[in-house]
Amino acid sequence: MPRRPSKISAQRCLELLEGLETTERLAKRDPTLYPDGKNARRFMGWLTLASQPPFALSDIEARAEELLGDGIRHLVVVGEGGSSQAVAVLAQLFKPKRGKAHLSVLDGLSPLDLPHFQAQHTLCLISSKSGTTMETRTLERVLRARLDSPYHFVAISDPGSDLQDYAQKQGYRFSLSSPSNVGGRFSALSVFGLFPAAMLGIKLAPAMAEAAQMEARCRARLSRENPALQLAARLFAEYSEGRDKICFLTPPGLESVAYWLKQLIAESLGKSDSGLYPCMESDFGLFKRPWPDVQAYRLRAAELETPGQLFSFFVFWEYVVAYLGVLFELNPFDQPDVELTKRLTREHLQLGQGQTSLNIDAQAATQDPRQALLQLLGRLRPGDFFSINAFLPQSSIARRCLMETMRYRVVSALGHLSSLEVGPRYLHSVGQYQKGGRDNGVYLLLGAPERQDLQVPGEDWTLGQLALTQAKSDYEALLERGRRVLFLELRDTSEESLAAFVEQFCAALAELP
Repeated sequence: MPRRPSKISAQRCLELLEGLETTERLAKRDPTLYPDGKNARRFMGWLTLASQPPFALSDIEARAEELLGDGIRHLVVVGEGGSSQAVAVLAQLFKPKRGKAHLSVLDGLSPLDLPHFQAQHTLCLISSKSGTTMETRTLERVLRARLDSPYHFVAISDPGSDLQDYAQKQGYRFSLSSPSNVGGRFSALSVFGLFPAAMLGIKLAPAMAEAAQMEARCRARLSRENPALQLAARLFAEYSEGRDKICFLTPPGLESVAYWLKQLIAESLGKSDSGLYPCMESDFGLFKRPWPDVQAYRLRAAELETPGQLFSFFVFWEYVVAYLGVLFELNPFDQPDVELTKRLTREHLQLGQGQTSLNIDAQAATQDPRQALLQLLGRLRPGDFFSINAFLPQSSIARRCLMETMRYRVVSALGHLSSLEVGPRYLHSVGQYQKGGRDNGVYLLLGAPERQDLQVPGEDWTLGQLALTQAKSDYEALLERGRRVLFLELRDTSEESLAAFVEQFCAALAELP
């Protein structure tokens, strides 16, 4: 059964944290603060990135100026999860200064999502902590085939990773090292985030100085002086009352901020049948009434107007999550359930099962979609959330609106919190909670063959086949963990095919009592 603590007040949480000398022990990187403390200590380098960066900010800016001086005006960041989420926030919140570079993030596998660029002004940043991320390495091959020289590529990875070795052998322009003791989702203020920020024209030193002030506040011993302790205590107290989901009320223009938060919270806390499930909602009117199972947190653009504010925001939430790890009694620096879908995907591709030969549950595969949807929606219990996990093109606003229609209908008609997750991005984010957290979700996985697919150089499968294999592999992984899940394969990735399915979905929803 899912773990849920007895009801506890925020004040009592603060007393517990102070009694454990949490802030002092975290600052000392005390391995006994968390279960599996030895492993946790390996990834505590983020604690002082703002105040004691293990790299010269001027060197990062000099690298950026060298590239800008050579005419680079578009930086395409290729990466998954923590290697790209903070960059996506930068790209959405800040426009490039005059003479600087536009940022775009590539973390989807559909050929329709590949960026358009002028080769002579474009640089591809291959970003992967481990250096082995399948989607990143696959997209690198596709982009290499489109650009005429490895000189259009740079890499960021851990020191000595396979990616760094590959970059040197292939003749990349250069590669940068990020501290190996900083986990991906805590790496916003490492080179993963700072180099793209410098390409935008952001002055790193003043922004980091402001973040260092927040860092000091979040390490204050007394809870009344520590905003991160206060929020962690409040969130855990609400969790103990049965509000096991946190919904970020997100105004237009801050969606990437919510995505960053979702990854940080889901991967850090969604494990051992515990944790908070994070989602986002743009319709604030839904929260005019109280939700007995949801905590609402409003994101405000006025608090994220400058780079210094954003860097401070990153620091604040990283400390909040670290303190929540103490209260949940789990290690917030690992992601033990993410690997399952990766392993299944690799196995199926190696066996040549990239298209349609995966062992999909016979009932779900043979019954008509309407009946399958009715059965799935009928499995929602009080306090559950509903998630649409779609391995479909991300870049089309029309497709996004169609998928949002399904999500919103579930919220308004059934009264269940609902989220829309796009693959493969969510595999490196809420995918951890979906397989390792509480069994309080119902999942609809969608995939489809690409109409105009693209062969991956050096492989016997295409981008579309990889995405479809990931969708089916995650379906298998969720089934293995005993989750309530349905996989449906659409005719293709076209808007027409998706629109027809949305009509079926809404019709099934209308039939429910």
